[in-house]
Amino acid sequence: MMEIRYVLFSIGEQEYCIDIDCVEGINKLKDFKVLKVPNTQSYIEGIINLRGSVIPLYNLRKKFQFEDQQYSRDCEILIVSMKGMKVGFIVDTVLDIIKLNESNIDLASDLFTQINSEFIYGIGKSENKMLILLDVQHILTREERDHIIPLAKEKVQTEEDLLTS
Repeated sequence: MMEIRYVLFSIGEQEYCIDIDCVEGINKLKDFKVLKVPNTQSYIEGIINLRGSVIPLYNLRKKFQFEDQQYSRDCEILIVSMKGMKVGFIVDTVLDIIKLNESNIDLASDLFTQINSEFIYGIGKSENKMLILLDVQHILTREERDHIIPLAKEKVQTEEDLLTS
C-alpha cells in the first residue's frame, strides 16, 4: 500500500489534512497586511502580497460554518495551489506533516450520502484519531473560483515596477 504525506492542521478542536503536494507554503498571518476587498463573500478575508503575487485569503472557519468564525493574528496561512492559482487558507495552527497509508483512509463517498461532501476526500485514521482529509481542488465551488481568478492572477506592482513604467 502507498503512503501519502499530508499537512495536518487544526480549526477549533477539529483536525484536518490536505495533501502536501498541493501546499506551496506555510506563513504566519501576523507577517502580512490583509487588504479587504469589497463585495466579496464573507469568508474571503481579503488579499495579501506574497513575494509580488496577490493571494486571496479564505477563512476556513467561515467556509466550514463554525460557530466561532473569528480568527486571531496568531493563525497561520496555508498557501495552496488549486486549478492553476494560489490561494491562502487561514487555519488555527499547522500541527505536523504526517503519512497515512491508503489502507487507513475511508473515502467520503463510502461514508456520506446525505451531506455535501464534495470537498471531503475521506477520513484518515492515525494513532486513535480520525482526521478529515480535504480535497483542495474542491474546497471552493466553481463560482467561488471564478470570482477570485482575477485577483489570484494579478501581480502586485512593486516600487521598482512603478519607477520603470
